[in-house]
Amino acid sequence: MCKAFDDLMQEERRNGRKEGMERGIEKGLEKGIKKGKKEGKKEGKKAERLGIIGRMKKEGLEEAQIIRLTRCTKEEYAAAPGI
Repeated sequence: MCKAFDDLMQEERRNGRKEGMERGIEKGLEKGIKKGKKEGKKEGKKAERLGIIGRMKKEGLEEAQIIRLTRCTKEEYAAAPGI
């Protein structure tokens, strides 16, 4: 009877561990997806901003004027596509 009880307890522990791992993976994926969306939006806004700066460059606006109007940094100005 003790052996049967021990075997049952071991199986229940395995099932508990498996269930815990599955829940942990689900929560981790949910957090990753939320973070991914946030990072994706941030990258999209950055790309849009650089695109605007690039179009301003192509239109012939001066560097100082673009920086003043967009409030971008010199690094953003340099990173933007242009001429």
